[in-house]
Amino acid sequence: MFKAEINNKEIGKRSFEVGKFADELFPTIHGEIVKGAHRIRNNAIKSIARGTKSGRTYLWRGANPGEEPDSFIRSSLGHWFPVKFRAKPHKASAPGEAPATDEGELIASIMVDDRKRAIEVGSVAGAPYAEFLETGTRTMKARPFLEPATNKEADDIETNVMNAILRSASDIIK
Repeated sequence: MFKAEINNKEIGKRSFEVGKFADELFPTIHGEIVKGAHRIRNNAIKSIARGTKSGRTYLWRGANPGEEPDSFIRSSLGHWFPVKFRAKPHKASAPGEAPATDEGELIASIMVDDRKRAIEVGSVAGAPYAEFLETGTRTMKARPFLEPATNKEADDIETNVMNAILRSASDIIK
């Protein structure tokens, strides 16, 4: 059995057995990390849904398979794509801004991956194009949404985890 020592202004210098402490501490740490992951998710969604968009305005969308196209548009690489005209224009995001929402697929795909008995928790986007938006491609600059949300919450998550550890430690070794 390991022995550990905490030296803190609030609780003083105390020794305790790590096995018991670790078993009681895991749910506390896990809970704080899950709360942080949910805040990351919420910030990413807000940046997509409410963020300022200053990119191009599109009057068309890609035609779905089996759908009769209204026209065809040539890409910058010379490929032709079937399109449908939109009833309402779509304002896209500019490079560096969070992506603009259109049909809500990206927002709906952002979730917290919380596997029991694991400290690793993350906010992930499951839309098939999410990674392309986050990191960019050779023809499109990035429209990051998860990394800025994570950066915004990282310090608070660390602080909350440390505070939870100190609270639990003081409760356990009293």
